[in-house]
Amino acid sequence: MEPTPTPHPVATNKFEAIDWNVKHTMYHCGQIGLLRRVVSERFDFGLRVG
Repeated sequence: MEPTPTPHPVATNKFEAIDWNVKHTMYHCGQIGLLRRVVSERFDFGLRVG
């Protein structure tokens, strides 16, 4: 990692920084998915109920 005045909040090396970035992005993708379900309709997979 490039030295900066402010240290990374989680990572101490490049692998940890990349790993954290992927997990952080997926967390936000999940949040967006939940918001879409609340705002619009649920996705219809064409499954029959019952």
